[in-house]
Amino acid sequence: MAKVHARVEGRLREFVERQRMFFVASAPLAGEGHVNLSPRGIPGTFGMLDETTFAWVDTSGSGSETIAHLRENGRIAVMFCAFEGAPNIVRFHGRGRVVTIYDEEHAGLAARFAEPARRPGGHRGRHRADLRCLRLRRPADGVRRRARPARAVLRSQGAGRLGRVPPPQEPHQHRRPARLRLRPRAGRGMTGLPVGKPVPGWEPRPRPEPITLPGRYVEVRPLTSAQYADLHAATCGPSDDDLWTYRPIPRPETLPGLWMHLAAHLEDPALVTFALVPREGERAGKASGIASYTRIEEAHGQVEVAGVLFGKALQRTRAATEAISLLMRHAFDDLGYRRFEWKCDSLNEPSRRAALRLGFVEEGRFRNHMVTQGRNRDTDWFSVTDAEWPAVRAAHERWLDPASFDADGRQTQPAPGIIVPECLR
Repeated sequence: MAKVHARVEGRLREFVERQRMFFVASAPLAGEGHVNLSPRGIPGTFGMLDETTFAWVDTSGSGSETIAHLRENGRIAVMFCAFEGAPNIVRFHGRGRVVTIYDEEHAGLAARFAEPARRPGGHRGRHRADLRCLRLRRPADGVRRRARPARAVLRSQGAGRLGRVPPPQEPHQHRRPARLRLRPRAGRGMTGLPVGKPVPGWEPRPRPEPITLPGRYVEVRPLTSAQYADLHAATCGPSDDDLWTYRPIPRPETLPGLWMHLAAHLEDPALVTFALVPREGERAGKASGIASYTRIEEAHGQVEVAGVLFGKALQRTRAATEAISLLMRHAFDDLGYRRFEWKCDSLNEPSRRAALRLGFVEEGRFRNHMVTQGRNRDTDWFSVTDAEWPAVRAAHERWLDPASFDADGRQTQPAPGIIVPECLR
């Protein structure tokens, strides 16, 4: 049975400080994360600082995970178990933090440990934990039992199949511990570590080419210099500054300025840029926006739509929605890509809403990702995968059905938006 102690003192402290090995456990907050459990035991690297605080010097690689977990949530558990004498287990549960050589208190803590632990370059960091409670597991009072092998003690406490752990030996008798051999199983490689699902018959995909993609309401055409004047009229008017707020450059005031900007797109081998030409409305037949394929990775089957710019006559129209849908359909259905990306400035709320409405799944934020127009940009990432695309494509087709619009292109009933079914998120 267990007994809870408010502090480490007397016989409890003597037991802890007498042990030659202890085990440290930490875990991330994320539910899919893994618990990190590591043995520690180099002489002179552990010490009680007072009745509720201890510290140890980290000298091995698995401390990297412990450091990451402590910096994220501070939770830590430490266990001491008797490898000789009567069976006994003590657990510390508390909050911890990392003290590095760059912290002011490092020198004072270092002085508490044995000389081998203070050699320059011999440690990764010092962990200090302020304990909230201590848990002791031991035989019931008045019951005497013979000492059992370490394996039996650990398994009786639910530690699982660990194999035999030999008692600690004197330094001159140290032997290399036996390696645990893991059998590969489904979803694991030969090392026993988890691996991704196989992609049967995968081959690199063709690179997108600048071709025309016709639709009902818009035509996606390869960008040429013949369209620059139309694009300047559609996107560079005196009231169009807001269209360029989150773009790499401010609004070009002159046609030559836009010409230089778009010519750089055509000369960049990483971009395949298209002009978006609506088939209806006041700008029917005239280029009114642009979009590019970029981050094209044929070997992995991924591509991003980037640099999307809709003139105000194209914004919030079925032609704009169909333009992105055509680019996605070409990547997934014609070229066989596995992933289609959308990225935007985290402050660009219209772009964020558009991505979600189009069925993209938000993946996260890259902080301090870019400097655009002299300002910091955090970038939000969105994607659709080939597994999600059939549902997204069907939603696009329902939304773009001519029966949903009147003769002037206005919706005759509210659209619920294009959202991926929850089961695919």
